[in-house]
Amino acid sequence: MGFPFYLSTPAVVVSYAVVFKVPRFSREEKHEKDIDRISDLPDSVLCRILSFLPTEDSVATTILSKRWVGLWTKVPVFVFRSIYAAHNHNLWFLNFVSNVFLMSKAERIRKFTLCWAFDMEFDEEHLRTWIGTAVRRNVQDLSLGFWCSKQIVNLPGCLFGCNTVLLSLYLRGELFLDVPATVYLPCLRILQLISVIYANDDTLRRLFSGCPVLGDLTMVRVVEENIV
Repeated sequence: MGFPFYLSTPAVVVSYAVVFKVPRFSREEKHEKDIDRISDLPDSVLCRILSFLPTEDSVATTILSKRWVGLWTKVPVFVFRSIYAAHNHNLWFLNFVSNVFLMSKAERIRKFTLCWAFDMEFDEEHLRTWIGTAVRRNVQDLSLGFWCSKQIVNLPGCLFGCNTVLLSLYLRGELFLDVPATVYLPCLRILQLISVIYANDDTLRRLFSGCPVLGDLTMVRVVEENIV
């Protein structure tokens, strides 16, 4: 009877080492490489990201790298709030808003938000210029808020006529609402009137008559209003 047998051979262990050359980056190069992950995105995506920032912060991204220089001028969203400026910097704030409008390359303005909270007089010519520009560029979302105890700010008549794309309008604070005889806001769906001042009893009637598709209305009245 045969017996099984096993052929055993000595184990041969082969060891080797692979050396990888790891490039060394300076701290500045590493930082630049991290930034490029975002900078490589297309303009449309970057502008979308910037549209969620206050305009002051959007403009400040110019210092990040050459890729960001002037990119903010393509953003169709303008958000200006005086709370981001020092209390005594009202002239800087006015010039900043005006310069943004002048330098903007956006053919259409999707959103324009302006909040003024300086306790000093406001030159209404600035507001007429800004709103006139926004209307000409087919603004869709317009929000104005004024809290300045020294005056009541008049709204320009161009806001209420011949604007076929305005979808939402928010008016708050010391704003004087005197709409023209003819109001034409055929696409306006959302309207908020918070503590504004009305010229007379016909103001709201004329305004509502020019908003045929209005579906969301919010009003907060002040006690000393001059209308019933």
